[in-house]
Amino acid sequence: MRTLILIASVRRSLFRGDTERAAFLGKILRLISDILRQGTGLASQEAYHEFCRLLGRLKANYQLSEMMATAEDWQEWVDLVARFSEQSFEQWHVSGNSLQYILSLWVRLVAAVPYVHGDAQASEVLALENAVARVTAAYVDSMLGSAVKVAGDASLEDPLAEEDQVAEQLDRLSSLVRYQYQPIATALVMRFDATLGRYQQLVAGPGAQAGSLAGAEVEALEALEGQLVWLCSLSGAAVGAQGWSGQTTEGHEVLDGNLARRCFQLAQVVDYRLESSGGAGRCGERLELALLFFLSKFRRAYLSEPVPNTPPNGSGNGSRQGDDSMGDGGAHLAGTNRSRSEPNSARVEQMGRSLAGGAISGGGTRAALSLAGRSGLLPGPLVLGTPVDDLSWEADPRGDGTGPLTTKQRLTLGMLDALGLFGADQTLALGSVLGRVITNLRFWQGSERVLDSTLSLFLELATGASGSAERLFGLEPCAQLLANHSPSHLPFLRDESGRRMRTKLHGALARLVFFQAPNEMEAAFEAFVAPIVQVVRDLSGLDPAALAAASSSGQSGSPGSPVREALLGVCRDLRGIAEAANSKKAYLLLFDALFREGTFGIFAKCVGAFASDPKAVNAVFKFLSEFAHNRAQRISFKAHSANGVLLFRELANAVAAFAAANPHVVNPGAANSCGSGGAAGGA
Repeated sequence: MRTLILIASVRRSLFRGDTERAAFLGKILRLISDILRQGTGLASQEAYHEFCRLLGRLKANYQLSEMMATAEDWQEWVDLVARFSEQSFEQWHVSGNSLQYILSLWVRLVAAVPYVHGDAQASEVLALENAVARVTAAYVDSMLGSAVKVAGDASLEDPLAEEDQVAEQLDRLSSLVRYQYQPIATALVMRFDATLGRYQQLVAGPGAQAGSLAGAEVEALEALEGQLVWLCSLSGAAVGAQGWSGQTTEGHEVLDGNLARRCFQLAQVVDYRLESSGGAGRCGERLELALLFFLSKFRRAYLSEPVPNTPPNGSGNGSRQGDDSMGDGGAHLAGTNRSRSEPNSARVEQMGRSLAGGAISGGGTRAALSLAGRSGLLPGPLVLGTPVDDLSWEADPRGDGTGPLTTKQRLTLGMLDALGLFGADQTLALGSVLGRVITNLRFWQGSERVLDSTLSLFLELATGASGSAERLFGLEPCAQLLANHSPSHLPFLRDESGRRMRTKLHGALARLVFFQAPNEMEAAFEAFVAPIVQVVRDLSGLDPAALAAASSSGQSGSPGSPVREALLGVCRDLRGIAEAANSKKAYLLLFDALFREGTFGIFAKCVGAFASDPKAVNAVFKFLSEFAHNRAQRISFKAHSANGVLLFRELANAVAAFAAANPHVVNPGAANSCGSGGAAGGA
């Protein structure tokens, strides 16, 4: 098999002409067909893997049109390879490392279809389309089946455990899904509805509410969550593969909206379980990561460019896009059930009413969780807006003479219609994404992976182009988060792993503040940074003896005193804010807040007091290094201002304090040279 790979990879220059090369390709295709018919050597795991590599390598050397014209029976060849792919997916437990090569072949075949010209090969292209639909459906069904088998047999290795491999497969599979999007998306929606309905019934049961599931229920819950991980990840990969070229297929945005709708409904069910159990009923970590993966892809595809609101009195034909186009797949939603005679139907109805009424709320930032209930992303039938037929509005939707909508804006409106938000801009969808972020920050204490992915999503929202930060800043949950970002409001900040994420959190929050209009930025920043400045003020009020006592308590890996923890926290917070202050206006606001009361000198004092504590010294110097970084020429003071001198003096004091406390670190050769009397000592 390895020899066949080398033979199939020979260069075009080795042949005397196209005729000879075509004959060579025909023999390779015939050989592959014979191997697939007879199964020659495929019983060996090593030979099977090399054969998959041969399939993955084939298209890299030959064009699709050449393969179609050269094969003795192209349709039979495609059918044989498709059947082999289906069998390989079914045997995922032994062929996991080989699946990427199989998917690579199909992706390359699909990518070459636009370059196949002429009606003579129309039947060959149709055969490829049918095969792609079969292969993709087989992959989805096999992965969903793997979740059930892994939950029932602990000896099996879960494909989801190989995260890099899964990410690579999803990246390739997204091209296949978009190629035959209508049938594949319809199938995904039907599977999503069925799985989500069973999951909702299970988590609404009395055992799940009391936290005492039986053995069979635990296994069923693991299986359903594993299936939902795959469905949510596949939906994210499909939506994220949306293209915005002139060849974008009309109608695909509706399919995106239908898939997104199921993922948002899944998030609501997960939130209900979390809130009803007081935070104890968290879903599996992989399911939460899959939701974050989908939201990240959804944001990049549909929330990066703003679209105007539809006119208040828009008229239309009243036709509904969205779930009605999906057949039976749209009939079963997360908040309704086909049969009210099922044991948990009353509890499921209660769940739907709680979500729809915005009952998920509480102190601090909990109000954000009710946003999904108010945004229209509700379980049950959605009341959609009316599509607009006002051509004058379409010609100039903004009313400012800028012209018609772009392709991306037009398709985004279609997606919002399918999602149930027609007549609104993306603010409601952004609010639902923000609600997911706040939920995780409140409840996922101790899970570094979930928190890191959540903060990465939040940072994407805060740094998004085209006004997403401005729209986020106007949401009430965002205002609450900006006002309540201390460890007392966000428990994960008290953990060691969570404390390391303070820089990313405050960097994202500061970006939201700095995106405001100049006349509003100053007041918003003062309110945001006030708790942090208060910590700096409290540290400045300590005498040297208190600092020395605090430094001695943090040695030998012990947690340390409250003073030490406050120093670490405030330095990480300020470093994140300094990273976000990329403009002169933003930097000057931060500078004034820290130097206004003459408390900035506490950092130099802390360097001297905590000189033997590497973690504390590193935290201080990382902040000072970022604060002194003249990124984008942001450090610019007026000619008559002494701010530059003040900044230099405080930074020099910090360096001098460290040098005085650690002479052997600053000049490591000094100790050895003192007694040597050599040239080094004189130098």
